Amino acid sequence: MERFIREFQAIGFVPRKNMKEVTSLFNEALENYASKLGMEGKDKEEFLFRLDMAKLQNEPQGNRIIGKKEHGIRKQIADLENNISLWKNNLAFFASSKTADKLKDQFDTKIQKAEDEIEKLKQRLNILREF
Repeated sequence: MERFIREFQAIGFVPRKNMKEVTSLFNEALENYASKLGMEGKDKEEFLFRLDMAKLQNEPQGNRIIGKKEHGIRKQIADLENNISLWKNNLAFFASSKTADKLKDQFDTKIQKAEDEIEKLKQRLNILREF
């Protein structure tokens, strides 16, 4: 797979007006390849993220871009952790009633989704450290 990325990057000049289309087609081909390997869900996401990082690593400003991505992921994690703390704190103030129980369920769902997202982002950070 990395050979395909190197070959794609070695193509050379692509007119700016065609850059998005060519890149999109290449990414689509990578996704199709991952699907044919039987990858789904989390495994496929991780595989494609690794490929994106491998592509970036070979670009002139790749290390800087990867650093920015890492910073952005860390910020997302911090924001989600802050939200979770706020939501958990707010849950303590709900009284017991049918309406409050519905709200509690909604907040519990939000908290669970945020915690799942944090795990996904931490996994991406681990991948970034490899590059």
